[in-house]
Amino acid sequence: MENSLPLYDKSHCIKDDNIHFKNQVAVLRPDILSDEYCKPEFQLFYCTGGFGCSPTARGRKVYGEFLSDGEAVHFYRQDFIGILKPELLPEWAREKVAAIENKRKNKDKGAR
Repeated sequence: MENSLPLYDKSHCIKDDNIHFKNQVAVLRPDILSDEYCKPEFQLFYCTGGFGCSPTARGRKVYGEFLSDGEAVHFYRQDFIGILKPELLPEWAREKVAAIENKRKNKDKGAR
């Protein structure tokens, strides 16, 4: 993970306010992060569910995990800048997303 990169902003996100967040990498607004975590790698959050994933739902919570350390938490939809453009996802983050998706696929297979 690179610490010298600038923080992500709206220009790094898909320009669509009606996009569904589930199974996407969302970018957290830097102002909701503590100072020690105000780095681009801590802005990347993999969304796994919650009513806040839908742009039209009344609920606002988005559940998921930080790509940087795997901590599972929730935020509100308004805590995000948007969905990161796929071409801007760093290689380390692509690997984390692949691992999360594989883990979820294996879990789904075991539930059948």
